[in-house]
Amino acid sequence: MSVYFLGPEGSYSHIVASQYFSESDLTLCPCGQFTEISRNVINQENALGVLPIENSTTSNVHENIEQIFSGQLKIVGEAYLAIKLHLLACEGTTLENLVEVHSHEKALAQCSSFVEQYGLHASPSASTSDAAEKLAFKASPNVGVIGSRALAERFSLQVLSEDIGNEKHNLTRFVVVQRTLPDLADWKGNKCSLTFMAHHQPGALAAILTEISDVGGNLTYIQSKPIPGQDFHYNFWIDIEAAHGILVPLVARLQEVTLAHDIVGFYSHGTVYSS
Repeated sequence: MSVYFLGPEGSYSHIVASQYFSESDLTLCPCGQFTEISRNVINQENALGVLPIENSTTSNVHENIEQIFSGQLKIVGEAYLAIKLHLLACEGTTLENLVEVHSHEKALAQCSSFVEQYGLHASPSASTSDAAEKLAFKASPNVGVIGSRALAERFSLQVLSEDIGNEKHNLTRFVVVQRTLPDLADWKGNKCSLTFMAHHQPGALAAILTEISDVGGNLTYIQSKPIPGQDFHYNFWIDIEAAHGILVPLVARLQEVTLAHDIVGFYSHGTVYSS
């Protein structure tokens, strides 16, 4: 079975996929864009994908949120990665030499204070590892890359400055997706993702949230998305964490009090990995 992630190897997606699937014989396959990951998973019966969904400092990865809202991908697992962002450069480069820095747009945003402090031009790349691979090939003395220590080792780059992120506590949440959900009879997790439309009337969303709190469920995520053609009507995505014996009947109840609902994930609360 193939597991698709945003590559090349050495990206944060690769780091979390390698650790999440460390004891399996699955094949890790790099992709150039998030849409390529989604397309491969949708078109292959047994494929898996690893997608970043949200970050503790820069919020959602919107294009992947859209993929989940589409209903074509189902969440079967999650993982968290403690992100450490370093400034990488070719051997012999100094900070004074640098004119610009390349990385994924999220990494650049998470290091904006450092980039501004040194007057560097920020240039977005498809991924952190794509930026590092291109720098290693061109060997430019005036360009730096923001990425992981694993990238420095993989592409023989030096770590010019360590841990340059705006926030030292920086977590990214990743989800593992596939085309369909397994049979709920075989599922033993403690977390569920559900998309739905609430009745467009006063208190409708509050009533749904009350159903969750009344049985001790923990709402860990909520996201809204405008419905095209229906002014200021919204679809919602919620994540609920609760004991398995509570969660299954709760989801059944929520399906009774919501419109256009879709179960988009059953899984267990994710492990935090280090980068």
